Amino acid sequence: MKAMILGSGLNIILDPIFIYPLGFGVAGAALANVISYATSGLLMLNWFFIKKDTYVSFRFGSFKFDKEIVWDIFRVGIPSSFEQFALALTALVMNYIIATISSTDGVAVYATAWRITGIAVVPLIGISISLVSISGAAFGEKNLKKLRVPLFMRLKLVFL
Repeated sequence: MKAMILGSGLNIILDPIFIYPLGFGVAGAALANVISYATSGLLMLNWFFIKKDTYVSFRFGSFKFDKEIVWDIFRVGIPSSFEQFALALTALVMNYIIATISSTDGVAVYATAWRITGIAVVPLIGISISLVSISGAAFGEKNLKKLRVPLFMRLKLVFL
Protein backbone atom coordinates (compact mmCIF):
# COMPACT_ATOMS: atom_id res chain seq x y z
CA MET A 1 0.00 0.00 0.00
CA LYS A 2 2.83 2.40 0.80
CA ALA A 3 4.36 1.89 -2.63
CA MET A 4 1.00 2.39 -4.37
CA ILE A 5 0.27 5.55 -2.41
CA LEU A 6 3.78 6.84 -3.18
CA GLY A 7 3.24 6.23 -6.91
CA SER A 8 -0.14 7.95 -6.99
CA GLY A 9 0.96 10.85 -4.79
CA LEU A 10 4.13 11.44 -6.78
CA ASN A 11 2.11 11.34 -9.99
CA ILE A 12 -0.30 13.99 -8.67
CA ILE A 13 2.66 16.24 -7.91
CA LEU A 14 4.65 15.59 -11.11
CA ASP A 15 1.76 15.76 -13.62
CA PRO A 16 1.16 19.51 -13.42
CA ILE A 17 4.91 20.24 -13.17
CA PHE A 18 5.75 18.34 -16.37
CA ILE A 19 2.67 19.59 -18.24
CA TYR A 20 2.82 23.33 -17.42
CA PRO A 21 6.15 24.76 -16.19
CA LEU A 22 8.25 22.30 -18.20
CA GLY A 23 5.85 22.56 -21.17
CA PHE A 24 5.81 18.86 -22.12
CA GLY A 25 2.02 18.69 -22.52
CA VAL A 26 0.53 15.20 -22.81
CA ALA A 27 4.02 13.69 -23.08
CA GLY A 28 4.73 15.26 -19.67
CA ALA A 29 1.76 13.44 -18.17
CA ALA A 30 3.10 10.17 -19.58
CA LEU A 31 6.61 10.90 -18.32
CA ALA A 32 5.26 11.76 -14.86
CA ASN A 33 3.38 8.45 -14.85
CA VAL A 34 6.48 6.44 -15.77
CA ILE A 35 8.68 8.21 -13.19
CA SER A 36 6.07 7.82 -10.43
CA TYR A 37 5.49 4.13 -10.90
CA ALA A 38 9.15 3.37 -11.56
CA THR A 39 9.86 4.96 -8.17
CA SER A 40 7.26 2.68 -6.58
CA GLY A 41 8.78 -0.31 -8.34
CA LEU A 42 12.27 0.56 -7.13
CA LEU A 43 10.93 0.91 -3.59
CA MET A 44 9.39 -2.57 -3.77
CA LEU A 45 12.55 -4.05 -5.27
CA ASN A 46 14.49 -2.50 -2.38
CA TRP A 47 12.12 -4.10 0.15
CA PHE A 48 12.22 -7.53 -1.51
CA PHE A 49 15.85 -7.90 -2.49
CA ILE A 50 18.01 -5.48 -0.48
CA LYS A 51 16.37 -4.88 2.91
CA LYS A 52 14.53 -8.24 2.85
CA ASP A 53 12.10 -7.05 5.54
CA THR A 54 8.91 -8.45 3.98
CA TYR A 55 7.00 -11.61 4.76
CA VAL A 56 7.90 -13.02 1.35
CA SER A 57 11.47 -13.93 0.54
CA PHE A 58 13.00 -14.96 -2.77
CA ARG A 59 15.66 -17.62 -3.04
CA PHE A 60 16.48 -18.19 -6.69
CA GLY A 61 18.97 -20.93 -5.85
CA SER A 62 16.17 -23.27 -4.77
CA PHE A 63 14.14 -22.68 -7.94
CA LYS A 64 12.91 -25.82 -9.71
CA PHE A 65 11.01 -25.65 -13.00
CA ASP A 66 7.58 -27.31 -12.82
CA LYS A 67 5.29 -27.31 -15.87
CA GLU A 68 2.14 -27.65 -13.76
CA ILE A 69 2.93 -24.57 -11.70
CA VAL A 70 3.76 -22.57 -14.84
CA TRP A 71 0.45 -23.68 -16.41
CA ASP A 72 -1.44 -22.62 -13.26
CA ILE A 73 0.25 -19.23 -13.37
CA PHE A 74 -0.70 -18.77 -17.02
CA ARG A 75 -4.29 -19.84 -16.34
CA VAL A 76 -4.60 -17.03 -13.83
CA GLY A 77 -2.28 -14.56 -15.55
CA ILE A 78 -3.62 -14.58 -19.11
CA PRO A 79 -7.14 -13.36 -18.24
CA SER A 80 -5.62 -10.78 -15.89
CA SER A 81 -3.29 -9.63 -18.68
CA PHE A 82 -6.24 -9.18 -21.04
CA GLU A 83 -8.00 -7.16 -18.37
CA GLN A 84 -4.96 -4.90 -17.90
CA PHE A 85 -4.61 -4.52 -21.68
CA ALA A 86 -8.28 -3.52 -21.98
CA LEU A 87 -7.86 -0.97 -19.17
CA ALA A 88 -4.74 0.49 -20.82
CA LEU A 89 -6.51 0.67 -24.18
CA THR A 90 -9.48 2.40 -22.56
CA ALA A 91 -7.16 4.93 -20.90
CA LEU A 92 -5.45 5.56 -24.25
CA VAL A 93 -8.78 6.17 -26.00
CA MET A 94 -9.99 8.41 -23.15
CA ASN A 95 -6.80 10.48 -23.24
CA TYR A 96 -7.08 10.80 -27.02
CA ILE A 97 -10.71 11.94 -26.80
CA ILE A 98 -9.95 14.43 -24.02
CA ALA A 99 -6.88 15.81 -25.84
CA THR A 100 -8.91 16.14 -29.04
CA ILE A 101 -11.87 17.86 -27.40
CA SER A 102 -10.00 20.14 -25.03
CA SER A 103 -6.26 20.46 -24.53
CA THR A 104 -3.52 19.25 -22.27
CA ASP A 105 -5.42 20.96 -19.44
CA GLY A 106 -8.23 18.44 -19.85
CA VAL A 107 -5.78 15.53 -19.84
CA ALA A 108 -4.11 16.92 -16.70
CA VAL A 109 -7.43 17.28 -14.88
CA TYR A 110 -8.52 13.80 -15.96
CA ALA A 111 -5.20 12.18 -14.92
CA THR A 112 -5.17 13.99 -11.58
CA ALA A 113 -8.73 12.92 -10.81
CA TRP A 114 -7.81 9.30 -11.53
CA ARG A 115 -4.78 9.52 -9.26
CA ILE A 116 -6.93 10.84 -6.41
CA THR A 117 -9.40 8.02 -7.05
CA GLY A 118 -6.48 5.58 -7.02
CA ILE A 119 -5.41 6.77 -3.58
CA ALA A 120 -8.97 6.35 -2.30
CA VAL A 121 -9.09 2.78 -3.60
CA VAL A 122 -5.70 1.70 -2.18
CA PRO A 123 -7.09 0.55 1.21
CA LEU A 124 -9.70 -1.59 -0.55
CA ILE A 125 -7.02 -3.15 -2.75
CA GLY A 126 -4.90 -3.86 0.34
CA ILE A 127 -7.84 -5.52 2.04
CA SER A 128 -8.62 -7.66 -1.01
CA ILE A 129 -4.98 -8.72 -1.45
CA SER A 130 -4.74 -9.75 2.19
CA LEU A 131 -7.99 -11.70 1.84
CA VAL A 132 -6.60 -13.62 -1.13
CA SER A 133 -3.43 -14.52 0.78
CA ILE A 134 -5.18 -15.59 3.97
CA SER A 135 -7.93 -17.46 2.14
CA GLY A 136 -5.38 -19.22 -0.05
CA ALA A 137 -3.51 -20.44 3.01
CA ALA A 138 -6.71 -21.63 4.67
CA PHE A 139 -7.87 -23.33 1.46
CA GLY A 140 -4.50 -25.05 1.06
CA GLU A 141 -4.85 -26.22 4.64
CA LYS A 142 -8.37 -27.50 3.75
CA ASN A 143 -9.71 -25.65 6.77
CA LEU A 144 -13.04 -24.16 5.66
CA LYS A 145 -13.67 -22.70 9.10
CA LYS A 146 -10.59 -20.49 8.69
CA LEU A 147 -11.97 -19.33 5.32
CA ARG A 148 -15.12 -17.81 6.81
CA VAL A 149 -13.51 -15.65 9.48
CA PRO A 150 -11.28 -13.52 7.21
CA LEU A 151 -13.99 -13.27 4.56
CA PHE A 152 -16.61 -11.83 6.88
CA MET A 153 -14.07 -9.64 8.66
CA ARG A 154 -12.93 -8.15 5.29
CA LEU A 155 -16.54 -7.65 4.17
CA LYS A 156 -17.25 -5.67 7.33
CA LEU A 157 -14.12 -3.55 6.79
CA VAL A 158 -14.98 -2.87 3.14
CA PHE A 159 -18.52 -1.78 3.97
CA LEU A 160 -17.23 0.47 6.75
